[in-house]
Amino acid sequence: MPCDGIHLQISLGTACPCTARRLGGIVTFESEQVFEAMALDGLTREAARKWLERVVREELERIDRRNRAQSDSRETGYARTNAAEDRALGHALRLLARDGISADLGEVERAEIVADGVPAQDLPKIDNYL
Repeated sequence: MPCDGIHLQISLGTACPCTARRLGGIVTFESEQVFEAMALDGLTREAARKWLERVVREELERIDRRNRAQSDSRETGYARTNAAEDRALGHALRLLARDGISADLGEVERAEIVADGVPAQDLPKIDNYL
């Protein structure tokens, strides 16, 4: 049986594949109501497009708020602190992988790490992880 379908095209407003997949599912679900409103209530094509664009915009705003909430904290610089800790752990793990259980943050290792651009004030963090 041929389908006399209506096609609507909207932008998901993202280049992130993960976000696009999430939005695609949400838009697909919401489009069921949109097409029903078009068929039964006479919703215009332009109104349907605006409805779906609003759905996308609201979900992108929710994603943005969630991302900010995850990175924000009452502590100033929380995200930067976490990143510095992650980098320090990474350097410690590389030393352990290279030198085994006898890994030590001696003068040679300190010079190597500082030469890689790590600030000297981060060296105690690396030593702590070792």
